[in-house]
Amino acid sequence: MRLVAAALTLALALGAAAAAPAQVPLSPLAPGERLVQTDGLGQVVTPADQATLPVFVVARAADLAAARRATAARLADTVAAARAVGIAAADIEAGPVTTDLLILPVASLFQVVQSGGAGEDGQVSAVAPLRITIRDLRRLDAVRAAVRAAGTRSIEAPVYALADGSVALRQARTRAMARARAAAETHAAGLNMRVARIARISERLGLEGLGIMVSESATFIRLFGGIWGAGPSGPEIETMAVVGVDFVLAPR
Repeated sequence: MRLVAAALTLALALGAAAAAPAQVPLSPLAPGERLVQTDGLGQVVTPADQATLPVFVVARAADLAAARRATAARLADTVAAARAVGIAAADIEAGPVTTDLLILPVASLFQVVQSGGAGEDGQVSAVAPLRITIRDLRRLDAVRAAVRAAGTRSIEAPVYALADGSVALRQARTRAMARARAAAETHAAGLNMRVARIARISERLGLEGLGIMVSESATFIRLFGGIWGAGPSGPEIETMAVVGVDFVLAPR
């Protein structure tokens, strides 16, 4: 798993490098000055302040038309139930009613089939996807309960998010800059020089960023591990920023 995630990270980095535009040329260095290129990774963990609840409304009937009608009726009941516990109409997104059960998550699809979704009783099923955005997380349990009371059982785990991630991103960038400068200070000390100024800053993640993928491999593997369900699932949002900084070193 770690090797697969690392390989994916490397592939994405190479793709980004190929697509990245040419960097702006630097001003000439003064005699005795040297250029050092460093990268910094900044991370901020922030409690989520909203969540999206994926719901799949399923109903069964003797034929396809009746199953569609039953699902549409249950969908209306589920939407009304969410509205009754304070969810705004704009925060409820309902998909079309369909008899394609393959849109269901695996666990829900198994339950439908096991309960006779197309079984010996001759009944068939229809399904409609529903996404409910909850902007006050204190209402999450109430929304779940209301949806279940409306007859819908297929409720996926909430997807947490930040309503405005700009503050967290700024904090992550600030931390990334601090780490990049710390690396430059280390290089300067080894050369008996000092950091004189910043020549260029970029949020590059191409070939120049491969070094940070090695030094911060645990972070990248953890983040990409979410693709296989191995990432964090709690209501905390990890914001990451990577910056590349070119520092000019001068004699002490």
